[in-house]
Amino acid sequence: MRNILKTTILGLLIPVFSFIPMFSKIQPAKAATFEFIGTALAKDNKASSLDLEARKKLLDRVSKNTKSEISGLEDKLNSLDLSDDWAKIKDKFLSDLADFGSYNDSFDAKATDSTTTLDQIKALAKELKDWRETTYTPELKDISNMTFIFDLENMLGISHDRFDKISSDVNKLDSQGIIKTDTLKKYLAQAQKSLDNADGFKNDAKDLFLKSMSDFAGIPEVASSTQQEATSTGQTDQLKKNQTPDLNIRQTAPEIQNSITNSLKDSIKEIKATYDIFFQMNDTIKKYLQ
Repeated sequence: MRNILKTTILGLLIPVFSFIPMFSKIQPAKAATFEFIGTALAKDNKASSLDLEARKKLLDRVSKNTKSEISGLEDKLNSLDLSDDWAKIKDKFLSDLADFGSYNDSFDAKATDSTTTLDQIKALAKELKDWRETTYTPELKDISNMTFIFDLENMLGISHDRFDKISSDVNKLDSQGIIKTDTLKKYLAQAQKSLDNADGFKNDAKDLFLKSMSDFAGIPEVASSTQQEATSTGQTDQLKKNQTPDLNIRQTAPEIQNSITNSLKDSIKEIKATYDIFFQMNDTIKKYLQ
């Protein structure tokens, strides 16, 4: 019996501990350069003692960090194998990132030009700050939410597979009458509820994201999962198409972006709660070996 229990414990521990490094990676994409760039621009605005060459070097560094940032986002988006409306959104983001890269290259050429004057450098710094605040950073938040959604979907798939494996192990213990499994089954019910909650938060974020992108990506207003089911049976009207807005005007309100991000974070919390329960199940089984 002890050997069977040990095998079961290992079956539980492997998925739990392998979750930990993956959990640390499933976080909203946040460029490491954000804080530095903000500091650099503020420094350029406030420090009147900076000479022309110092300002040029500062803005050149900001430009190089932005270029690296854009490249990383392009790699992340290109790694996603998407279809339908999601593919359209991805393509729109990639197109905008290419435009952002061109703008950044043009900016860097001006900032490092030997003929650029101190007043022109100051004007360029303000232009860059305004561009990042009104155009670049808002879209980066949308890209962050989109990549976070698919990272989370992958994690949820793994979590459900591991729940099924642990549930199967508990059923084996129960059918063989090795130990009483009432407590373990209660834990399983709690874990199932947490996973259901995680799915719900993720789906809420996904539906809201798609709706917020309907204008931006030039796609029809996207229905929620429930509405899509009704559409397939002819119970809803044809979805209305919206015109693509000006690239320089962001359509996703900050409160909507934050709502999406918060739902994704809530989903992560529920996944973590699921694995906390798995740890408790391990501790319960270990007691039978003592």
